[in-house]
Amino acid sequence: MAHLIDKDALVAEIERRLHKYEKEYKELAHYEIWITAKKIEPKIEELKNFRSFINSLEVKEVDLEKEIKDHIKECLDVKFPTTNVELIKKDVAYTARKFFELGLKAQKGE
Repeated sequence: MAHLIDKDALVAEIERRLHKYEKEYKELAHYEIWITAKKIEPKIEELKNFRSFINSLEVKEVDLEKEIKDHIKECLDVKFPTTNVELIKKDVAYTARKFFELGLKAQKGE
């Protein structure tokens, strides 16, 4: 089962943590507490590297209407025992939209 996460929310959390560590590092450096400050440096670097990696990931947009039309065409290419093509089109489109919306809600945690 695939799990989707909100890329913007993930990057925002990385930014929040990065800001926290950078602030802590500056405070420690200001008071010249270098031993503790040096322990924070790898965390900052790792968060920057992770942020860079996440930002390099491609986010794919889905043209739902095109996907529905393509799926309907695919379904109609199969020999259905019914002759009511309009009912098939409406049923496939409704089902596709319903599960697409359900996926979006699940992604947002609703």
